[in-house]
Amino acid sequence: MFIQGLYNIVDSIFVAKISEEALTAVSIAFPVQNTFVAIAVGTAVGVNANASKLLGQKEAGRARAFGENGIILSIIYWLIFLVFGLFFTGNYMDLQTSDPTVRSLGVDYLRIVSCFSLGIFSCIVAERILQATGKSMITMMAQGLGAITNIVLDPILIFGLCGLPAMGIRGAAYATVIGQILAASIDIILNQILNKELEIRSLKPNLDIIREIYRVGFPSILLISISSFSIFMLNRIVKPFSETAIGMLGIYFKVQSVIMMPIFGLTNGMIPILAYNYGAARSDRMKETMKKSLIIGEVMMCIAPIALGFFTREIFSLFNPGPYMLEIGIPAFRIMGISYIFTGICVVSSSIFQGLGNGKTALYLIVVRQLVLLLPLAYLFASLGKLEGVWYSFILSEMGGVIFSFYFLKNFAFKKANDLEKELLEDLGEDSRS
Repeated sequence: MFIQGLYNIVDSIFVAKISEEALTAVSIAFPVQNTFVAIAVGTAVGVNANASKLLGQKEAGRARAFGENGIILSIIYWLIFLVFGLFFTGNYMDLQTSDPTVRSLGVDYLRIVSCFSLGIFSCIVAERILQATGKSMITMMAQGLGAITNIVLDPILIFGLCGLPAMGIRGAAYATVIGQILAASIDIILNQILNKELEIRSLKPNLDIIREIYRVGFPSILLISISSFSIFMLNRIVKPFSETAIGMLGIYFKVQSVIMMPIFGLTNGMIPILAYNYGAARSDRMKETMKKSLIIGEVMMCIAPIALGFFTREIFSLFNPGPYMLEIGIPAFRIMGISYIFTGICVVSSSIFQGLGNGKTALYLIVVRQLVLLLPLAYLFASLGKLEGVWYSFILSEMGGVIFSFYFLKNFAFKKANDLEKELLEDLGEDSRS
């Protein structure tokens, strides 16, 4: 996770050295790349959950079929985005920019990452197939090698080092897809060698299995896709002010991916602990897990506004900023950084709801934060000619998310724990009377 987050930052640093227009182009492409991840993760979650359950039930043949259909779906999505890359990247860029240079750079970059997207789809799905049998170290090694390859190739292909021609933004795109294809290749080859329970033997699509994959995985697709849509719309909202504002947002979201890593690590560990204690009817441990996670998550996220407040100029200096980028970016980072004070509660609350089997409430929370509050508020401030107001909308939307979180924490999460405690006391009372 750390290596992948570091890659996001390093990749943008090298692209920014080409030009500010190149950085803006990559920022515009980011929602599409995030959509790749949304589809791949949702598919992989469905494959992993079903395969793991079937292996536990000693049904290795059916478990293998889920892995095989996951690979089939990866190929299907690659073909869809191959068509997008060949014929529709220009249309997409036209929706996001009126600058011909940014458009041209964006088409070059997006066409390559779309046409070679088989790497990202098959990599994520193959990782979850390996994880279904506990082979997480292999996936970590493959992802690490892919990301490091990407980072090493960036300067070589972008600037033409080691005797190779300088390819500019196309070099950044090729570095990305080479890293992804390498990681996918390692995962698939080692799966075939070391993971005999789930080795790929045939590629026969099964509609019943595909439906079951998305019965489990679709909420994950929706959650990540909402984020992609939100970034896409924010780019459109700030576009009338300047193309530089889009590039600045791109930097912000790349930095955000690193800021959020610790709390995602916390919640990934919390969910199974909470779910286990919920299943075991241990209300005391449920409450302890929820309270400690909320406190630790909040402490983690309170570091972010301090870092963004004191080191804003140093962060921007990594991305070769122009004077106007600094003029709008420094106050923007400091304002948006305040929102992380509230983000910690929202993220941990969402994971609490998931751990208690209430994925709908977790989905409602992200809808409230990103669609109901953030986008309308950002649009309102932008329509009033207040670019700075767009940054304040991040704070207001997270504050609204906290109110929503507290309501459902009290009336759902902690209520569940209290109800379990009452049931236990009633059972003990009945036993003592008998």
